[in-house]
Amino acid sequence: CPCGNTGCLEALASGSAIGRLATEAAAAGQLPPDSALRGQLELTGKSVTLAAQAGDEFAIGILETCGFWLGVGIATLVNALDPELVVVGGGAMQAGDLLLEPARTSFLDRLEGRGHRAAPDVVAAHLGDHAGMIGAALLALDAAADRLPRT
Repeated sequence: CPCGNTGCLEALASGSAIGRLATEAAAAGQLPPDSALRGQLELTGKSVTLAAQAGDEFAIGILETCGFWLGVGIATLVNALDPELVVVGGGAMQAGDLLLEPARTSFLDRLEGRGHRAAPDVVAAHLGDHAGMIGAALLALDAAADRLPRT
């Protein structure tokens, strides 16, 4: 993981992880001759996602792998915290259900007490890549509002 730890979800199920997995597979000679990714100078999460959306089986497989790990991470959090809803954001969510469906499957396979509780929905954040910036702006707005004189 870029942070220096091992096993972080960021290293397994993010936009950068999607690009890294594709790059590693290509370097190992696993990129099929008919893949839309062949010949690209840089394999990124975005390029893999676009290829998958166009039906590239190799790219779909990369998203399925990352989706699997995302589901494992979601299951860990849900088993510990029991939320009513799981909202997933970030650049990888541009892949939509190509990433979320394998994540949901992996999550449900690992959900404890499934017969005794409802599984929360797993959905993509509506704000996508902009969620962090909007959240920071709202925090700044709240902080500024707290400093205004009350009438």
